[in-house]
Amino acid sequence: MRSLAIDLMYAGRPGLEAVAAVGHQVRRLPTASPHPSGALPAFPVAASRPRQDRHCSWQLVGAGLGPLAFGVGCRRLSGRSAKRAGQQLRSSFSSVAAPAQDVQRAEASTKGAPFTEGSVVTLQVESLTSQGQGLARYGPSGWVVMLFGALPGEEVEARIVRNFKRYSEAGLIRVLEASPHRVEPRCPYFQSCSGCQYQHLSYEQQLQWKQRHVEDALARISKLDLPPDVVQSTVPSPLPYHYRTKMTPHLQQPPPMRQKLAGKQVARGDPANVPIGFLEESWGELRDLTGRRWKTVIDVDQCPVATEEINAALPRVRENARRRFAAANDGTSFSALAELSASSPSSSSSSSPSAVASPGFALLLRDTTVDGVVTDGEAVVTEEIPGLGAFSFRAGGFFQNNSSILPAFVEHVLSAASAAPDGGSSAVRPSVLIDVYCGVGLFALSASARFEQVFGIEVAGASVEMARENARRRGAENAEFVCADAEAGLRKLQRSHRSRLAGATLAVVVDPPRSGLAANALKALLRLEPSRIVYVSCDCATQARDLQEFTAGGYAVQSVTPFDLFPQTRH
Repeated sequence: MRSLAIDLMYAGRPGLEAVAAVGHQVRRLPTASPHPSGALPAFPVAASRPRQDRHCSWQLVGAGLGPLAFGVGCRRLSGRSAKRAGQQLRSSFSSVAAPAQDVQRAEASTKGAPFTEGSVVTLQVESLTSQGQGLARYGPSGWVVMLFGALPGEEVEARIVRNFKRYSEAGLIRVLEASPHRVEPRCPYFQSCSGCQYQHLSYEQQLQWKQRHVEDALARISKLDLPPDVVQSTVPSPLPYHYRTKMTPHLQQPPPMRQKLAGKQVARGDPANVPIGFLEESWGELRDLTGRRWKTVIDVDQCPVATEEINAALPRVRENARRRFAAANDGTSFSALAELSASSPSSSSSSSPSAVASPGFALLLRDTTVDGVVTDGEAVVTEEIPGLGAFSFRAGGFFQNNSSILPAFVEHVLSAASAAPDGGSSAVRPSVLIDVYCGVGLFALSASARFEQVFGIEVAGASVEMARENARRRGAENAEFVCADAEAGLRKLQRSHRSRLAGATLAVVVDPPRSGLAANALKALLRLEPSRIVYVSCDCATQARDLQEFTAGGYAVQSVTPFDLFPQTRH
């Protein structure tokens, strides 16, 4: 019997990122032919090649035949109709730690909200959703109400902000009976800014709730009969605050022409004081001409989850951005902002950071141990990670944004990948590692000393070049990188290194984007029959979906270990 360790990891989302990683350990079960037809069962959710930005909220890691990591993170839908809002509710319920019968009862409530928008109600909060909202049920029908800032066990007074087909959203007015786990938020913008959801919850409880959300997602989506203790305790971040090494505050941007605002306070904002920060968390009163609510940018001058160095540079960056914007704008419209975004030069100097708006009206502040705070997305920067060495990458590109947890996180992945197929009792250990979606080589190069040969597969050419340069600088002559998508890269390696990629000698680390593994990539991976797999991703739903296919292909989950890469947030 060959064992496979599948380590699942949760990671962060672009923008403000908070990460928890979970690891699954899997063994390969004896089977003559998992898929006699050569085709995998159809995925219930379409899988596509992820977008370039691969920041993740949660990461899962484990040990065994191979680590499999998956990500948790369902984005909030702004939605145009109650139908889309209903879809959001079903997605949110996927990670609500509440009994399944209660969820079914809530979804069955289709007669409409028992109150009008603007009503003030008293609620008893029962749970937390994976989006960080408190969940309460109102009246005999158990009508679901979700609101930010409320904790399980609390009695609160809230105002109904928006009614959807199957639930309502509310704004917290006051806490009538507080939870013993409530703490004082460090940020004055908490509950206004959408960056953090858990600053009012003790860190110990944050870790426990993230573990529960992982457990719930695995049970509900994968529908696998897993051991009750398969999900381990969440590994905390060494830094609960000031851990974020990348920050992308936004300038207040105008609505699209088809969504002109009924009011002019946003469209005619003062260029010298244009808000620079992040979108507001809850729906406000601002509406467009169709009556739909519009979220504005909360002006954020300091951020407690960003590094101290970023906070020190932020005032200069904001002042520079406003000065440049005001010089190009007459105060009557936002038309000049696009020109500023497209044409402004940038600087990579850490001593005098400049603010340059991207085409998406976002600024960039990247803090690294070697280069300090850099604002030019194309600048090459270097992060020195204790025990792992130096990694260079483009400041605007992907690299994990919580360096404090990376030593423990990477060690956990590599220990799982390099373990014996049977979980440790066998002397035969994998000698070849393939790192799929390798980026600039974080896992592959960190593992180069443990394996005879390491391969990295990455679709972004710029990242592949950086990975090769990182390998050259550290003298990793046994590292080879392939520029291709996951399926093409795996097929290429199978053709060119057939003898090296034989069964029990092979371990694989997979770090896909939110969409998870594409069907053809997963099929190509199973054809290699690796003895161990480490799966790292940022969406719990797609990871659980892929986990079904791995078990159908002859693998069994052994363990799941969450890592909290983004404290204070739902990620």
